[in-house]
Amino acid sequence: MARPASKPSPSKTPLLAEGDSRLLALFLDMMAVERNAAANTLASYRRDLVDLAHWAQAQQQPLLTLTTTQLQSYLQAVGAVGGGQGGEAGGGLEEEDTSHQVLSNRTLQRRLSAMRQFFGFLQRDGLRVDQPAAELTGPKTPQHLPKFLSEHEVDQLLSWAANNVIATKDTDKEGDARRLHVLLELLYATGLRVSEVIALQISAFPHQSPAPLASPTPAPPEAQPMLRVIGKGRKERLVPLTPTAAAVVAAYLPFRQRLLADSAPHSAHHSTPNGTPQSVNNPWLFPARRAGQGAQTISRQQAHSLLKQAALAAGLDPSRLSPHVLRHSLATHLLDHGADLRRLQLLLGHASISTVQIYTHVSTGRLHQAVQLHPLSKSQLP
Repeated sequence: MARPASKPSPSKTPLLAEGDSRLLALFLDMMAVERNAAANTLASYRRDLVDLAHWAQAQQQPLLTLTTTQLQSYLQAVGAVGGGQGGEAGGGLEEEDTSHQVLSNRTLQRRLSAMRQFFGFLQRDGLRVDQPAAELTGPKTPQHLPKFLSEHEVDQLLSWAANNVIATKDTDKEGDARRLHVLLELLYATGLRVSEVIALQISAFPHQSPAPLASPTPAPPEAQPMLRVIGKGRKERLVPLTPTAAAVVAAYLPFRQRLLADSAPHSAHHSTPNGTPQSVNNPWLFPARRAGQGAQTISRQQAHSLLKQAALAAGLDPSRLSPHVLRHSLATHLLDHGADLRRLQLLLGHASISTVQIYTHVSTGRLHQAVQLHPLSKSQLP
């Protein structure tokens, strides 16, 4: 019988056995090279499997020999006590202590997915003859409708961002105001995931001059600039960039260089032909500005924080705004205006069209159309 999951002291987290550490490293290398798994995916798998390995060590059992019954006991244990071992995994696999966190059903499902991937890898490589995680079942997770803002609320948010740029013009806050304006415009105009937005590089943007913000005639579809985006699984896709978003980005770029120059006065930079300082060592559209971060982009946490601040300043409830809410909002609004699911799937970068079908449940435009088709919708009261 498997022992209940123990909770080690946060100050003394056990190291992984050498064999377990080697297997995890091989698996993560495979996921990175063969599956093109994103950094966030690798971090999640690493954290989940390190926790499993520590639990196995408490059972005096290596990962390689765990059975289906033992894996089921592990899921029951961490689901009951909330969280697992965390800690340092050896070989560079270092994890935070999660022993006091309550695991949601969604987290348990993710751990089960990590186990299936890992033991499937061991079987394919001939290290095991069976796949002990194949028949495991996890808790059911209820499907929640995506949260979104109304078109009026999005307009309120973007209008505040544009007015904030005007209000800070010719001050030391203008660069930050323009950066926030770009972040909001891109999230809503393109529907990108926050990880995709913060990973955007200057080279992803077309080099033609965008139309001015007040252009009375929008560019024809064939002349609309396209944004090269690297999404999940390192898959590349082209996303159309609206003229407004392109103009906002173009207006921000000179200030981006000044922000870089101000935050890294000793870094190498030179001037462009028009005299704008240009960094030669940071390719990101939203570069990190804190000292010691080097040529990095802002974090997802920073992006979330900026949106919360914007919502509060724009008169919206901060708890209702996040990068993913803007992504959901775009999808819902496009469906309201007649976009089809296939085009929406391509725009958002989903592998399956079934993923975007959830938006049909929150598209108010389609719901109104459905009601109009009802046989009694045009009946009149006597």
